[in-house]
Amino acid sequence: MKNLFYLLITPVFLFAQNFIQIEKDLVNIRFDADSNSEKVAQAEFGQIFLSNASTKKWVQVELPSGEKRWIYKKLTSQVKDYGAILDTVDVASLKKELIEARKQAQIDSRSKKIKFMSKNDVENILIDKYLLSIFRSRNVSPIHFPDVMSYKENAKNVMFGQAYERPVKVSFIDYDIFEVLGENLIIETKRCFKIGQRINAVIKIFYHKGIVKQELCFVDGYGKNFENCVLIKDFYKNKTEDKSNQLVLTTDGKMKKINLILQPTEPDFNNYKKITSY
Repeated sequence: MKNLFYLLITPVFLFAQNFIQIEKDLVNIRFDADSNSEKVAQAEFGQIFLSNASTKKWVQVELPSGEKRWIYKKLTSQVKDYGAILDTVDVASLKKELIEARKQAQIDSRSKKIKFMSKNDVENILIDKYLLSIFRSRNVSPIHFPDVMSYKENAKNVMFGQAYERPVKVSFIDYDIFEVLGENLIIETKRCFKIGQRINAVIKIFYHKGIVKQELCFVDGYGKNFENCVLIKDFYKNKTEDKSNQLVLTTDGKMKKINLILQPTEPDFNNYKKITSY
């Protein structure tokens, strides 16, 4: 009842999705926003969590069980992103260990009781306690939990836990087509109206929640950071021959001269800067 009363008189401020980083060696995660509340688990310096709400003194974080718990705000800082998993992490074995730990938590919850808590609350507390312990031992941020659980050993995708960036100059061709200047590379985006002959941009490619995302990013309204991004649909090589007389039949039955003959291609990551922060 004490914890419930505390939450009723303490305003909770909702904000846009944020990433919270732990700034002390070892920090307690509480069931409620109260220093007397049940300790769910612990987090260590450098780990990053997703956060969607806070009070004056506490910040709410999302844990692997899906539950929202609380960390004393002064022990955290807000960061812009959560980076990637280090290459040295064996993701396949980490996933297996997390699955086994979750099963064990479910078994142990059948015999464990915590005052004023339902069986489901107890199970989720044990899941988070066991799984967060594994994340600490592997030096991986808990925010990567969805990525780890979606990982498939036989997947051809090699982007897991990695992010790549590359500065380029592009030229506007159509509302969703850009040419990378000085290279035989065409970028097709999801609708973009940046018009210009030489536009500074950054190609960003990263893995998020089991999906590879590709973005073409331009400077923001302040002209500083490359944060005005549109999704890249595909990369192509231009196979059009000089002075080509080839024609194409359009969907409305008209003949039209070909300006571009596009051949799908894959990014060459040797030209990209690799980001490997956790």
